[in-house]
Amino acid sequence: MSIKRILISLTISMIVALNMSGCNIGANMKNSAQYTIDETESKSISDIKEIVIDNSSADINIIPEDRDNIEAHLHGKVSTNSKRNTPKLTMVSEGDKITIKSKKDKNFVIGIYTSNVKLDIHIPKNYEENISIDSSSADVNIHDLNLKNYNCKLSSGDTKIKNLKVENLFYEASSGDLEGENIETKAGEIKASSGEIKINGYSGNLKARTNSGDIEVTYGKFNNDAVLEASSGDVELSLPDNAEFHLDAEVSSGDIKCGFPITVKGTGDKDRLSGTVKSDKNKIDIKTTSGDIRVNSK
Repeated sequence: MSIKRILISLTISMIVALNMSGCNIGANMKNSAQYTIDETESKSISDIKEIVIDNSSADINIIPEDRDNIEAHLHGKVSTNSKRNTPKLTMVSEGDKITIKSKKDKNFVIGIYTSNVKLDIHIPKNYEENISIDSSSADVNIHDLNLKNYNCKLSSGDTKIKNLKVENLFYEASSGDLEGENIETKAGEIKASSGEIKINGYSGNLKARTNSGDIEVTYGKFNNDAVLEASSGDVELSLPDNAEFHLDAEVSSGDIKCGFPITVKGTGDKDRLSGTVKSDKNKIDIKTTSGDIRVNSK
């Protein structure tokens, strides 16, 4: 079969598949229109142990307030060639869980789509249970909360975390930066396929990895273990000057510098530094394939 006939066959197959899925190819040729979104849902938060946020593309703001219920407000404007492309807000309470969804029609129309929609979620400032976020493309802001677990999974989008006390922190993003300030946790795990990780005032055990991007973490107080890894990017860790730890740092292409007086194990070389600062009560492992490593005393 010729290449031309193969391409024609594939094109026809794709059109048939899209039509069967409910997609309207013809609508792609229409001019787009602007739609205003303004939807609100609220429920009692009594006995709720988990807030789940399932979101397509609206930017998410978690807003703690003096209140005794939870309210979600989806608002903004969408430019698209079909109203079916506009997101809809739902809030469902089931058992001890509330699920908030901001989703487009699953049989969406292929075409033009731009959005500046925001999903503001107002919760009691004394809520101390669990929050989980799963979002396709959106920025996330969360601040001034004391939680058991905070889980955030993003396909694309930046995240800002400020003044968060949480027992367990999990964050994963395919593309996007994480900016944190004053985060206190027992255990934190942060993964970014492409994006920078920058946290000032961190406390707790930490595992942080980025495939492409820098990692910059400053501890307010330190009595923990930390594992930091970057495939392509610099890693900078700043610790109080009274910190005690065993350091294993390794680079494939880059430099290693430690601002603490360190007792080196072995002969040491340019690509690796292994040694102890005061005691080995805490473990720090740092690796980067292409980039520099800095361990600073502050």
